[in-house]
Amino acid sequence: MFISCEQAPQDPDTFFETHISDNNIAGISAASMNAEGKVSFVSKGLADVEKGIPFTENTLLNIGSVSKTFTATAVMQLWEKELLDLDADVNEYLQNLSVRNPNHPDIPITIRLLLTHTSSIDDGEAYEASYACGDPAVSLEDWIYGYFTEDSTFYTSKNIHPYAPGEEWNYSNVGFGLLGCIVESVAGMPFYQYCQENIFEPLEMTSTGWMLSNIDTSMHASPSVYITEEIKDMAKERVGKYFPEGQEFLPGNYYGLCLYSFYNYPDGLLRSSTNDLTHFLTAMLNGGTYKEVQIKEASTNEALMNNQTDKNEKHDYCRQYTGFDGVWGHGGDDPGTKAGLYMQQQKKVGMVMLQNSNEGSRTDVLKYLYQSAQQ
Repeated sequence: MFISCEQAPQDPDTFFETHISDNNIAGISAASMNAEGKVSFVSKGLADVEKGIPFTENTLLNIGSVSKTFTATAVMQLWEKELLDLDADVNEYLQNLSVRNPNHPDIPITIRLLLTHTSSIDDGEAYEASYACGDPAVSLEDWIYGYFTEDSTFYTSKNIHPYAPGEEWNYSNVGFGLLGCIVESVAGMPFYQYCQENIFEPLEMTSTGWMLSNIDTSMHASPSVYITEEIKDMAKERVGKYFPEGQEFLPGNYYGLCLYSFYNYPDGLLRSSTNDLTHFLTAMLNGGTYKEVQIKEASTNEALMNNQTDKNEKHDYCRQYTGFDGVWGHGGDDPGTKAGLYMQQQKKVGMVMLQNSNEGSRTDVLKYLYQSAQQ
């Protein structure tokens, strides 16, 4: 149950130390931003258990589906410049590829449908199968083209839902990979490069990048799993996919996963720090502006923060409603990671969290940060 803001929150040391110990979490960094723009950081635990490296606000971690917020921003920047139309058929921006639902071939899939998870594109078996250690072995373009081409190893009939585009809401990771591919086509450069030049550099997100080759990997936390007897055998089966070779998997110990990736990276593979993410949060809370640098117009920023589909009233272009006090945002979950970036637009309050263990309640952390920001 949500605690009222009139009650004093626990001190951060007690709250986060308890959160770590109760949930077998390796390390965490979190930040809250109040209405005056003051940012408060707290970090606890270890970024790398084996090496004893502490988790700090400058530690990097893959942030999971929080990444979609950045992909949506890239799309809306191009829309602002009238380089794409949100209601246009996506095929207008793709060469030598036709993306249609074969069950409804006469109904176009549009960019707006991709942004609102109503495109009818599903996450097929090839999506999960593409996870592997290191940077993606297949380019985003080759992945997306293969996903929608019948004679490709990435294609199955289950890549598309049976219902028509626009008919139902279903969360689609691959839809955001397709958005990244469209950004590449329109901008004439790789998606990761476009974001670097048009989002990360203007926001002084100096440590952030999509690829391991774009970042300082010595600052990257080790995604971690606390091994219990129940998950020991499952962990052994994932050596090479998530875990490096040579692991014993003794229950009662943390084990670091490799720095893995997947082909559909615009949906969930951005690597950033709590500190860098507060720069993006500042822009989102201030009409798209950070230190007098505007990465998107205020009206576009507002469009990103309003419900855009009648198929799910708790979801807009890149965020979900938390269910309390007008707080919207996006969470991210992947093996060994949990992340969140949330805001209350009217109060200009924001929250960020990164932890290198996918355990514990993100909601509890979010509510604690929200309460603390208003004291």
